[in-house]
Amino acid sequence: MDPASVLWITFIALLTVATSVWIVGVVDCAYRRYPTVLEKCAWLLVVILGYWLGVIVYWFVGRQRGTLGPV
Repeated sequence: MDPASVLWITFIALLTVATSVWIVGVVDCAYRRYPTVLEKCAWLLVVILGYWLGVIVYWFVGRQRGTLGPV
């Protein structure tokens, strides 16, 4: 297998992992309760528009603001 094929396979694998983490972040944010609807919408926009960087910010900052429970 040539180095270009290995590079592409690695790229596809990393992209798949990043997309999976992004989907989990969107679902987690959608199911959390926040003090206001505006805050929930803002975090959803951060996660959706920020892709992997937005998910990282959400996991370290936004998750603590919300609580699990019915939407």
